[in-house]
Amino acid sequence: MRIIIDLQGAQTESRYRGIGRYSLALTRALLQQSTGHEFWVMLNDRFPETIDFVENQLADFLPRSRIRVFEAPGNISRRIAANTQRAAAAEIIREAFLAELDPDLVLITSLFEGYLDDAVTSIGVLSEAKFPTAVVHYDLIPAVREGYINSPEYAEFYQGKLASLQRADLLLSISEHSRNELIDFLDLPADRVANISAAVDERFSGSRTTKANCKPELVDLGIKSEYVLYIPGGFDPRKNIDTLFEAYSKLPIALREKYQLVIGSKTSIHAESECRAAAELAGLAHKEWVLTGYVESSRLVDLYRASTLFVFPSLHEGFGLPLLEAMTLGVPCIASSTTSVGEVMGSRAYSFDPEDAGKIAAKLSRALQDEPWRAEITKHCLTRASNFSWQRTAQLAITALENMLKKRSRTDADLRVSSRLSRPQILDAITDCGTDLELNEDDFRAIAHCLAANLRGDRQAQLFLDITELAKVDGKSGIQRVVRALLLAISDGTSQGFEIKPVIFDGQQFRHANRFSSLFFGSDTAPDELIDPAAGDQYLSLDLNVASISASSSRLESLRRKGVKLNFVVYDILPIKHPEWWPAGLADGFATWFDVVSRIADKLICISRSVRDEVASEIASADINPSSRPKLGWFHLGADIKNTSPTLSLPRGAENFFEQTADQITFLMVGTVEPRKGHRLALEAFSRLWSEGHNLNLVVIGKKGWLVEDLADRLSAYSRTESRFFWFKGASDEFLERAYQTSSCLIAASEAEGFGLPLIEAGFYGLPVLARDISVFREVAGEAASFFDGDSVEGLVDGVLGWVERRAELRVPDPKSMRVMSWRQSAEALLEQLTR
Repeated sequence: MRIIIDLQGAQTESRYRGIGRYSLALTRALLQQSTGHEFWVMLNDRFPETIDFVENQLADFLPRSRIRVFEAPGNISRRIAANTQRAAAAEIIREAFLAELDPDLVLITSLFEGYLDDAVTSIGVLSEAKFPTAVVHYDLIPAVREGYINSPEYAEFYQGKLASLQRADLLLSISEHSRNELIDFLDLPADRVANISAAVDERFSGSRTTKANCKPELVDLGIKSEYVLYIPGGFDPRKNIDTLFEAYSKLPIALREKYQLVIGSKTSIHAESECRAAAELAGLAHKEWVLTGYVESSRLVDLYRASTLFVFPSLHEGFGLPLLEAMTLGVPCIASSTTSVGEVMGSRAYSFDPEDAGKIAAKLSRALQDEPWRAEITKHCLTRASNFSWQRTAQLAITALENMLKKRSRTDADLRVSSRLSRPQILDAITDCGTDLELNEDDFRAIAHCLAANLRGDRQAQLFLDITELAKVDGKSGIQRVVRALLLAISDGTSQGFEIKPVIFDGQQFRHANRFSSLFFGSDTAPDELIDPAAGDQYLSLDLNVASISASSSRLESLRRKGVKLNFVVYDILPIKHPEWWPAGLADGFATWFDVVSRIADKLICISRSVRDEVASEIASADINPSSRPKLGWFHLGADIKNTSPTLSLPRGAENFFEQTADQITFLMVGTVEPRKGHRLALEAFSRLWSEGHNLNLVVIGKKGWLVEDLADRLSAYSRTESRFFWFKGASDEFLERAYQTSSCLIAASEAEGFGLPLIEAGFYGLPVLARDISVFREVAGEAASFFDGDSVEGLVDGVLGWVERRAELRVPDPKSMRVMSWRQSAEALLEQLTR
């Protein structure tokens, strides 16, 4: 089944408390179960600072493509009455968003969210959304204890959440006490509530050693001696801090001088002030107690381990996670005997009445002075803690969820009907969700934006073709010739059902490339408006956008979180494998590009099998979680130059050149003059051939590249002094096409390539090929080309002479047997990769 986990409980202020830790740990445990179920996670974009953290926490177990971010309108916290209708609209949009994910089940890890911030949780407010919902339930403390519902706004909020709770199909309680409390208070059938217990995460593993009391550096927290620790997870009255202060004040002076009382939790100015007042009332000196404030998770374990004793005097808990954390680490613990705390502690021998300061003091005093008894407590804590594990909790949860769905399937014929809703249905529900408060124009604008961002509805899926570099300037490179050709072919009907949208990155946002399209396609001019992405759309980077990838990566991540699949064409990874062939800045920039796309892409689509294999090897060696690695695909490029939006015009003297070489054996090299392309090898080989009296022409078509200053000087000199050598630095595609048609043989001398576009262009025009013997040229040309050993000048000389001999004997491989694709066929193969 497909289970969507609403993980907002790990994003809100709850992330600093047990609820947040529980939400995240349970999710990680569920993802590790070998159940065959398909898990997705939903997050809220109103908490942007938490999204990367949660994604990283789940990266080992869940592909990032299965983490979807819901976009909520702002100003929806329920503590402000004026936010009521916006919040109600947000609940409807969220449920419609979940419906589009087509879940078998939605699991909410924390339902009672959204009073203090812009979290959005609900059950059944959109009746048309037909998916069952389960809720992790912690406690009913505000309902059963006085003093927690202290405003009309909170009363309304809490009652609304209780109503949602009663509409849940299944409640997963974190303790038997919490389960019984829920059944009794809400009068629920027992089979709708399952106890799945709780556990602690892997950080709390391995009991402390005798060296643990050689404390880590904690002075910055105010800790200056041995200490007794309490991690309350909050400062509301049930945490019983006042009584703990009173109990501590009853200890002998010698113990108070030896041991500080340390309270470690995130606090507020108000809570800190109340703690000071309570400590003073109890007669505790300032040096006797410490309020640490929030402790980073990386230091929390150290704080536990270095304590002499852990005390947990809470009056009411749903479970009491800090207590189990301390027990798991082998810290001796004493705790209250009430609610679930006694259940976790598992023995009244080490428990106390939390409302009796004298009894708390007695247990504290004995534990601090009676070392054998403290050792006995430690042994009990470790044994008791071994009964709790996240694997067990996850297994109990899965069993309960499966049983609930089996039960529903026997009674609900509509269980697996897709619950995707139309826009009119959603808008009607929003309009009807409240009549006492009016939404203003800004509210409607925000809601419309969220609807567009979260829901695709019946709109055709869009394919965003990123052509940022081409739109800036057409450098006439091989890559940009490919980009032009694919853009034309895809936009000319090869769309695989997508609505094609060329886009550019403007440095901050992705925009429709309307101005470029008006020039390229001759369409009407329109502004470059912001794109409107939705789930089910796809992004395909045709261009090699090295310069913009760092700036655009966060926007690309945002697209992925909306459900847009990210795809990148990879032409080669030569700047990584051979950085010496590129200027340092370019090679470094490419390495950055590859690192980014390897981490954010859903798929990397390579232009040959050879490149795919190299990319697979590179990614396997990188520090990328296996579940987050992109899928890999490949396709081959097209060959028909006329369908690349070719540049036209012939250089001066072109006709004389073609006449001069028409009846002579002419070898052609095509490509930018770069260190790896083999021009130096070819020049030396032909120099030797000319000196030996062989009447052969060598024609180079390609602009001057980088790191070839001396070679470029030699090529220029030869073009002036050697009548059989020609270098065309800025030839048009029209001229290149004529050269393919009139030459005798293409020489592909490159040391490495991603594909070798000139080979198939030569095959398309029936021009024989003599290629360096490298794997990608074998892949592209197969038996339709001749090959030479490229390790030496002699290898190319022998290859040329051997080819001339075979030509005379009519034994040259037929270039027409090469498997050549048109650009339309190439584009179709590329787009097929998007749907595999």
